Amino acid sequence: MKFSIRPLPLCAASAGFLSIALAGAAPAQASPKIGPELEITVPFNSKTRDRFGSTLKGIGFGAGGAIPRAGGRFSPDIFVARESKNDNKLEFYGAGLQYRRTFSDAPSGVFVPFYGAGVGLAYGRVRLDDDDVDDSKIVPTGSVFVGTSVGRIGVLEARVRGVGKVGTLDFSGLTLTAGLRF
Repeated sequence: MKFSIRPLPLCAASAGFLSIALAGAAPAQASPKIGPELEITVPFNSKTRDRFGSTLKGIGFGAGGAIPRAGGRFSPDIFVARESKNDNKLEFYGAGLQYRRTFSDAPSGVFVPFYGAGVGLAYGRVRLDDDDVDDSKIVPTGSVFVGTSVGRIGVLEARVRGVGKVGTLDFSGLTLTAGLRF
């Protein structure tokens, strides 16, 4: 099964994301928040880009408010990436813990910038028919990121995520994320 995001639906989803996020630009509430995230990763490794293209698409699950507490907050980091190109296929299922903190001790406004880091594990499976590789394993992950809330329910983020090798490929890269918290 191939997971892909076409440009027109991606633009429509982005416009919908921004309108929903900006509509909720009131002060944040204390209730727990969860929601979906769309991720696009640009792999650092040229062999990975040769086998799967210049971007990998994925989905994630965000927990915690769009605006992190001024003192910082731990939350889960969950992501799924599936991609296929020609007869090459990959699947990643990751889970870990991340820490997010605002740059300001008194966050306010529609856009509240934050930063953080995370660690975790991912189950990766790669099949490369051209290279006669079929491998799966659990690998460590680590990331550092910066982002901003958009209103009280939207999140935009840029993350450098390191991922251990599966087969002969390294899936580390720059991940751009857009998410919602309800």
